[in-house]
Amino acid sequence: FGEGKTTIGVFGHSDVVPVSEGWITTAPFDPIEKDGVLYGRGIEDNKAGVIAGLYLVKMISALNIPVKSKISCFIGAAEETGMQDIDRYVEEQKMPDVSLVPDGNFPVCYGEKGMCRFWAVSAKKLEKIKGFKGGSAFNVVLDDVTVSFDCDDDLYSEIEDKIKGEKDYTLKKDGNGFSLRVKGLSQHASQPEGSMNAAWMAAKLLKDLKGIGENDREVLKTAEYLLDGYYGEHCNISHTDSVFGKLTCTNGMVDITDGMLRYSYDIRCGTENDIDKMLENIKGTLEKFDCKFILHECEKGFLLPRGESRFLPVIEGVYREVSGISDAEGFVMSGGTYCRRLKNAFSIGTCAPYKNSKPEMPAGHGGAHQSDESITVDGLLEAIKLLTLMVVELDKTL
Repeated sequence: FGEGKTTIGVFGHSDVVPVSEGWITTAPFDPIEKDGVLYGRGIEDNKAGVIAGLYLVKMISALNIPVKSKISCFIGAAEETGMQDIDRYVEEQKMPDVSLVPDGNFPVCYGEKGMCRFWAVSAKKLEKIKGFKGGSAFNVVLDDVTVSFDCDDDLYSEIEDKIKGEKDYTLKKDGNGFSLRVKGLSQHASQPEGSMNAAWMAAKLLKDLKGIGENDREVLKTAEYLLDGYYGEHCNISHTDSVFGKLTCTNGMVDITDGMLRYSYDIRCGTENDIDKMLENIKGTLEKFDCKFILHECEKGFLLPRGESRFLPVIEGVYREVSGISDAEGFVMSGGTYCRRLKNAFSIGTCAPYKNSKPEMPAGHGGAHQSDESITVDGLLEAIKLLTLMVVELDKTL
């Protein structure tokens, strides 16, 4: 929009993480509005950001707000799966002079952790266990796993006794055998505190059963150890950054490939962390447990020094004035957005926190990447206003 020599970019994405089960308010792709709250998969991450960008242009046009810069709205489709979309964009297009990415939180984020993803694969093939499957994304803590077996009455009875009175474990017979379903608690991989990994729960439960056999017990004991915790202690990579805080390390997917159990990892680490040394430590640790290391992707994070950006004070100033929160200040985060591929890029929210009064929901519901993902209408409208005013003020600095 516009014909200016300078450009302000607004970046949103239309793709979403896989659906999760246990939705209460509606089906994941049947979005609804109820008592001022919108529910649906991607309603916050990041359809709200896409809508914010479109309404920004609509308002500036309809209200004839003067801006000398061109406004470029980008709608991506691979943000959750590697950001190949933004990579292609920066190859073919000139980057905007400054960009806002409504895919984070207010008032503004000016740094993101580095991100590494890899697979650990057992060297031994499972024998008694025929299936061990769950998850479909790196960046969501695994909360649902199904372990399957051939017919074995003794093993079935042993598991049945073990899970008696436990609501998170379900045993079910079928024509070819039986399966054990384990339900954990999901969280975004960048903020795993409070989550409960279902693969770890399954391995912990099964690793000592006599009917599993020595071979499978050994594989499961390794899995239980390596999947335990949020901070990479058992992979020998724990680290605390002076700006970004603790490194996080979570599991999002598990399956059996060619008889071998494999599980994914998603790591978020601060810019002070030595990524090459971290990868060496992971590989060395896995080798000690007779596991194979397969790197999926790895990239450093970024940090824009507060005193060196002329844009950051402008963004913070708008938020302070509109919200009335005079001490609101930018922050760094563990999530990953398009900002890490752009110059002078800052992520902001899609819902103003001071207008985000949602009803209480069970743990693991209501947030981005969770069941019953939601956002308040008032909070979204306020976020669109904030975005528009930020663009208008940034235009004055260019």
